[in-house]
Amino acid sequence: MYLTQTISPAKQQYLELLDAELLTEHEKALQDALHASQETISNQKTQLQGMQATAVIQNSYIGQTHACLEEHKERKKQPKKRGWLNRDGKPKLVTSDAFTECVRAHTKETNNEEEAKAARGNAAKKYKAAMEE
Repeated sequence: MYLTQTISPAKQQYLELLDAELLTEHEKALQDALHASQETISNQKTQLQGMQATAVIQNSYIGQTHACLEEHKERKKQPKKRGWLNRDGKPKLVTSDAFTECVRAHTKETNNEEEAKAARGNAAKKYKAAMEE
């Protein structure tokens, strides 16, 4: 997380030196250097404020994106609801032979899928153990 820092406001400094009457060429050169220095400092502060604003906006966006991804992960962890036995939406007699057979087939298919998943998990564990040795 980006922590913001206070940036002092842009203000003119050395106004009396910048407005002073020039007596020599050396003073003019010094005053020109002071003008250039003040301009450089002003530009740097402007860039710094822009970078800080960008960092704050990006931090906000990243926070929102992170929260969205965490929510998506949590939703993926929840078991999926599968096994619609009454897909067409029409009423069925729950005790009829056809519906009971459909329930048995669905239960058998679900059990087979769980066994296959467990077998794949065991195979993966054996493979990892073999690779570590």
